[in-house]
Amino acid sequence: LFAFAARLEARLQSACNAAQRLTPAQAARTWQLLLSGYSDLQVAPDPATALRMVMLRLVAASSLPSPEEAARLITERAGAPGKADAPLEAPPQPPGGVASYDDIIALMTETREIALQVDVERFVRPASVAAGTMTCALAPGAPHRLLARLKTFLEHQTGLAWDISEVAAPNMESLREHERRVKAERIASAAAHPDVAAALKALPGAIIIDVREPGALENTGGGDNVIDIKSRRPA
Repeated sequence: LFAFAARLEARLQSACNAAQRLTPAQAARTWQLLLSGYSDLQVAPDPATALRMVMLRLVAASSLPSPEEAARLITERAGAPGKADAPLEAPPQPPGGVASYDDIIALMTETREIALQVDVERFVRPASVAAGTMTCALAPGAPHRLLARLKTFLEHQTGLAWDISEVAAPNMESLREHERRVKAERIASAAAHPDVAAALKALPGAIIIDVREPGALENTGGGDNVIDIKSRRPA
């Protein structure tokens, strides 16, 4: 019993020493990582792997300067006298490289996450997307845990903790729904053209399958494949 009490007291003292070394901002950052990790464990298909990811995030955060130290370094660097202006640089990329729904689709295409991309394009109706956050609605028939799969993918690829929440968005469309609506509108507009309407009337049963924008005519043969209509022999 005395040995157990001694070990408990030693652990409490170690915890107190660690807590005294943390600044309030560091403690808040660690707490946010733990909360995010707890949320991940609730939806992760493999809790053991998710727990390892949480531990890796905590280890990575422990090597970072405290928020107060980072702010001090930035202030000192900005206010250093006699320092030449920094050269112009490219605009900074959003955290994780994802700041829009198009960025998410492009990331899935780049990483060849075909199954997830097909489901997202069919069923996810995006409302808003920013670095680390996304709100959306789901179309009827969406696979179970689709948003959990998307969250796991984005966190793995960007290194950020993502908050993906489902909201009511009656006017939103998935990517495939948008494509189908645009195609239907294009076909309806073409069918309303007098010449097309006359052709459809003259051909019972004919329907419009698709409407495509005409491409520019190209002459790739350097003029050798052009036949003067006047040179044709009469039939």
